[in-house]
Amino acid sequence: QFTTDGIFSFELNIQIGTPTGGTQHFVSSSPVGAEITIPSLTFTSPSVSVTSPVTYCKNATASALTATPSAGATLLWYTVPTGGTGSATAPTPSTATVGTTSYYVSAIVAGIESPRSTINVVVNPGPTVTVNSPTISTCGASATLTAAGATTYSWSTGGVTNPIIVTPSSTTSYTVTGTTSGCTGSAVSLVTVSTSSTIAMPATLTGTTKGIC
Repeated sequence: QFTTDGIFSFELNIQIGTPTGGTQHFVSSSPVGAEITIPSLTFTSPSVSVTSPVTYCKNATASALTATPSAGATLLWYTVPTGGTGSATAPTPSTATVGTTSYYVSAIVAGIESPRSTINVVVNPGPTVTVNSPTISTCGASATLTAAGATTYSWSTGGVTNPIIVTPSSTTSYTVTGTTSGCTGSAVSLVTVSTSSTIAMPATLTGTTKGIC
């Protein structure tokens, strides 16, 4: 009897006596001379290989989890580290909530099940991007647009620096997309052009009527 939490394997070589007093030799591999190979004399306990963590952005479309079992084994999926009932169907994680959720998977062959491996699914939030919305006095004047809240930025003008300088010909909005940990968020900066040359109507004229010769 063997007890182990790891991957257990062995290879057997068997010698059997014959009715005529001879011997017959069976080996698991690499036969020599009259030895006979029987591959089933080799045993390796099932194991499973996983990639963790698996990351998503909030509300992104998720795929079913994957794992790689050892040769000849199949997978069993769990939502708990011990106990519970395994499912042959891989779960598809939810991305509706930000945080980390753990899933567990084992490999099984001939009724022998491997220890469970953990796959952590991390759902990241999109960044909350903020921008300024400046006012300029005349068309063609320069305005500085500044975004915050993300790691990198991409403006609708084609600019990737932050802040950027624009010279709008009229009141114009500019969209910036910020990215953090592969997740994005957007904001709109409105540049308002205000004219300062408005001419007021004159006040009502008053006075005394005069006759003219």
